[in-house]
Amino acid sequence: MDLQEALEIEKISETRYKGKHCLSKPHPTLPGVYGGNMAAQALLVAIRSSPKGFTPHSLHSFFLKAGSDQEVFTWEVDKTSDGRTFCNRIIKGVQSDGVKYVATISLTKRNSVKGAENSYREYQEQIKNNKEEIDNLSPVAKPFGFGRPYPKWLSKYDPDSLPVHPRVDNRQIVHKLPPEMTDLELTAKEEEGMPFSERQLSFFVKWGKKDNNELPNLEEFRVPGLAVLSDSLFLTRLARLLRIPDLDHTNIRHYFSVSLDHIMYFHDVDYDPTKWMGFSFNAMRLSNNRVLLEGEMYNDKGQHVVSIIQEGLVKFDGLENKAKL
Repeated sequence: MDLQEALEIEKISETRYKGKHCLSKPHPTLPGVYGGNMAAQALLVAIRSSPKGFTPHSLHSFFLKAGSDQEVFTWEVDKTSDGRTFCNRIIKGVQSDGVKYVATISLTKRNSVKGAENSYREYQEQIKNNKEEIDNLSPVAKPFGFGRPYPKWLSKYDPDSLPVHPRVDNRQIVHKLPPEMTDLELTAKEEEGMPFSERQLSFFVKWGKKDNNELPNLEEFRVPGLAVLSDSLFLTRLARLLRIPDLDHTNIRHYFSVSLDHIMYFHDVDYDPTKWMGFSFNAMRLSNNRVLLEGEMYNDKGQHVVSIIQEGLVKFDGLENKAKL
């Protein structure tokens, strides 16, 4: 099944949609479907249920129960508001045994940095060429912004020079890991002298199959594709952040973990999830078996385009006794 078809939905009514296919698990042994796919399909529902031209700028969501990979999701939509430049949707993902996922999604017509720069440039041209009619022009403010700098791990490597992580065989996500992700010796001097919350892991990721990334309708699936990537290699890498020795850090899972919520902020529309994107994250707080993660995603030009917040439930079962804090 191709990337878009796996997430495709059909409209039942103005406030109800249904997935065409069952969503997949991240691994056959895990209890529920992959959270990134749930977020992606909810975002697709939000886009389809909103006026033309609106794209999501934020998603705030909760995983209430494990989703089944044996049943499609029905999506219930509450059209909270529709404005000229913003609209909002509350979306529930439902299966036969109840609500599994709920998301509040806000969409806007103005989320392109390049578009804002072009509007300002055109305004300056109008002022230059129509000096006598300046008072009749609608003012356009000069765009201003900033983002997290591109991580140094990613700056060191061309993704084409790194091997594909073997997990690509199980999902439609391709990862490439810098050596620093898996070899503790390479970062011992730097990381062991810094607080746990300041350690940062970075890698490359893209949406697709190893040999085929063609998407006939990328524009509509740009945001859902990014959501698929946003939940990968995130919660399962705490053992690496904790610098627990005697573990194979190329392995994904060493302990129990489950996502409790997932938040995304889309800062721009200039990205292609089928090209190599940078992903960097850190753990801000760990207590009461819950960890709070914060991450950034960068487009193929190295620009910060998405921010992610997630809280997860983790149980190390004694593994934490070897942590280097």
